[in-house]
Amino acid sequence: IYFSLQRKPSGELKAVWIWLLLTPIPVMLTATNPHTLRLLPAAPAYAILSAYGITAWLTIRSAKKAWLSLIGVIIGIESLAYGHFYTTHYPKLSAREWQSQYREVVTYVENIKSRYQTIYFTRAYGRPSIYVLWYGQYDPMAIQAEDSSVPKDQQELLAVEKYQFTAPPAHTPGSLIVSASVISNQTARLLTTFSFPDREPAFYLYEQN
Repeated sequence: IYFSLQRKPSGELKAVWIWLLLTPIPVMLTATNPHTLRLLPAAPAYAILSAYGITAWLTIRSAKKAWLSLIGVIIGIESLAYGHFYTTHYPKLSAREWQSQYREVVTYVENIKSRYQTIYFTRAYGRPSIYVLWYGQYDPMAIQAEDSSVPKDQQELLAVEKYQFTAPPAHTPGSLIVSASVISNQTARLLTTFSFPDREPAFYLYEQN
């Protein structure tokens, strides 16, 4: 940023700045914000700007070797810190955002679904139907054939065979409920709980008698 403002920017550099200024606009207009993934189109522009700054930095001949050494040390330290955080802390801190327990809970439910007439699956973590279809190994051709008759919310399926991706009614005997929170219902019996890596509960499975 410093060097781009100190020097007369070229046409390419002006394009990068326009890129950076325009990218946040659609993100700000969406319902869910801030939203890191929707800002990803700006990442290349930041990389270009960083590369421009480093290149301009190294053209200062009197201090080129010193700057190069400093940059190498900083990159080395940052790489080690990033690697440690990514492999040790990040899996626990971001397990909820990455829906890490869907595979485990869907596999479990698929093994016992024959016992129940209906399975109510929470949408608390966002778009569970795609995880059910993938981990349940449903036939894509069969799902596509029923596409026109299946209820949806923004193209997300709200029903797949026994699954209903909606809040369960007050009392539905013979059903299984996959909930993100505790259910205080005398007719619902807790079967098991699935937890995130930090041991915080992720899913509660109840059956309605």
